[in-house]
Amino acid sequence: FAFFLLGFSRWLGVSFDDPTIDQILYHLHYSDGLGIDVGRIFLLTFAVECILLPLLLAATALMMHVHARRWTVETSRHVLGWIIHNVVPVLTVAIGATALMLQLSVFSWAGAHFAQDRFTPHFVDAKGVVLRPVAPRNLVLIYVESLEDAYGDPMLWGGRDLLKPLRDLGGVSFPNLRQSPGTTWTIAAMVGTQCGVPLRVVSHYEFKVNPSDRRTFLPGATCLGTLLRQHGYRNVFLGGAPLFFAGKGKFLHDHGYDTAYGRDEWQKKRTDPKAFNEWGLYDDALFTKAKATLTQLHASGQPFNLTLLTLDMHNPAGFRSPSCRAR
Repeated sequence: FAFFLLGFSRWLGVSFDDPTIDQILYHLHYSDGLGIDVGRIFLLTFAVECILLPLLLAATALMMHVHARRWTVETSRHVLGWIIHNVVPVLTVAIGATALMLQLSVFSWAGAHFAQDRFTPHFVDAKGVVLRPVAPRNLVLIYVESLEDAYGDPMLWGGRDLLKPLRDLGGVSFPNLRQSPGTTWTIAAMVGTQCGVPLRVVSHYEFKVNPSDRRTFLPGATCLGTLLRQHGYRNVFLGGAPLFFAGKGKFLHDHGYDTAYGRDEWQKKRTDPKAFNEWGLYDDALFTKAKATLTQLHASGQPFNLTLLTLDMHNPAGFRSPSCRAR
């Protein structure tokens, strides 16, 4: 059990970076299809790192334990034998449990309940905000999965700055952005940026605040899609991963999006099977489809919000698009 805890904590870190308690509780609620999709990608590494290796280490430790016990009996070192028999196993389990709690940020999660509330003083209820009418401008919103400053470090990429094309576009950057709890995974980041609230829902009863409301995903929140729709915008979402995963489709549907495409929708449109990886549509295919959609939205003359969500850079190893391999 101790070696399983150590292996599991390492596997979690390699596979999912730093999952939080809030994130795990949330996904336990929205777990439709989670076992099939995650299992297909992570099952082999889980079996090796969390079951096979811990069993081998445990068998080795057992052999050492037996020999050590025999030696303490033969040499009459009874106190040392008692320590080896009783203390060492408990200590090993404690080390494994501590490693897992550190990996899951349990101590930070517990400490956050006693930390200063930085959210409430800055929250503004969107229902009370009056927007000044101006000439509507179109919005293209791109969530780039796992993009980080390290991609701009020439020392890591053979002297190349992979973020230079983005920097050349100009605009405003926020280098000192500090994430708050409930915003550190994909759907939570979407909710945080579009609704201005952290995603910390852990039970069914917190989803449905009004029995007569058809919405089930944060029905009390006023979000970007709803505000734009009220001002005549068409909201379109294009992503590569399944919409059902983590309740993403429910969030989009309940908060103003007219159209949403994920892996299953692309497959129904008979997209080339080579354009898919284990998790969904490759980014190069997604951007090709986004460009065609963008052209259609412009031609309609209606103001629009086109939202994209990539997946190629997702941990642990990512999914390299075919066109990226060619380059």
